[in-house]
Amino acid sequence: MPAGRAAALPKAPLLAAAAPPQLSGAEGKRCKERPQKRPASPPPTRPTPMALSEAQACGRRLLWSPPRVVLFGDSITEFSFQENGWGASLAHRLARKCDVLNRGLSGYNTRWAKIALPRLISKDSDAKNTVAVTVFFGANDGALKDVNPKQHVPLDEYADNLKSMIQYLKSVDITEDKVILVTPPPLHEAAWGKECIAKGEKLNRLNSTTGEYAKACVKVASDCGTSIIDLWTLMQKNNQDFGCFLSDGLHLSAEGNNFLANQLWSLLEQRTSALPVMLPYWRDVDHLNPEASLQGNLHDL
Repeated sequence: MPAGRAAALPKAPLLAAAAPPQLSGAEGKRCKERPQKRPASPPPTRPTPMALSEAQACGRRLLWSPPRVVLFGDSITEFSFQENGWGASLAHRLARKCDVLNRGLSGYNTRWAKIALPRLISKDSDAKNTVAVTVFFGANDGALKDVNPKQHVPLDEYADNLKSMIQYLKSVDITEDKVILVTPPPLHEAAWGKECIAKGEKLNRLNSTTGEYAKACVKVASDCGTSIIDLWTLMQKNNQDFGCFLSDGLHLSAEGNNFLANQLWSLLEQRTSALPVMLPYWRDVDHLNPEASLQGNLHDL
């Protein structure tokens, strides 16, 4: 069909209602006088006792909000749930007692993290049940300005951003005693330099510069009253070779993940030891009346 002729055709309505059939004579009169019968509604069904029991139990479960630990940081945090990761290790140790939430943002610095934090943690997201929050930034902030200006954050701003995040957490009832700052780990320049060259880039970080950011992080913890894990210092203690803690000179290896998990556990174990285990051990469930024993445990929680 020619384009001009097609354009002249009237457009049909998108949702055209079907016209009712036209009746004439006595038949049409009878139809108008006779009221239309509506189809009978099916009788309401009552839930069975089993369905009511399951719904009530489900409602009780939904009311229970488990304690939680939030891991907030850059790629070293995002990767922490990989095999042998430090976040996965903590989640394993806290199974059935506390949820461990990974809020790692690969590549982020504190300038961006400060903006993202309110979108990840708020009063509406059950902040009152938060046992601890790790704040683990600095590896990207300390990138060299002339080589990697996009991720670089000046040292003073880095410290101010950490303080700002701590203040925000306090505003949503996560007090400073629940905050754990973690400094960036040391940088193995030879190994990281190879990674940069493989990408066609120059070495964009230095261990000495990373150390300055680690010291700033330690000072913020002291000023604000938070806990601190100074990875940069701990991994270089007694001038040991810290290369074994890093997979590529920047990110943690299996040994580095285990090292950080143990450091964090020394702080978290005290804060979680009194938490009840979710639901009883299977040998303690009354096999003749499991509903009663499970309901009691949920009520206690």
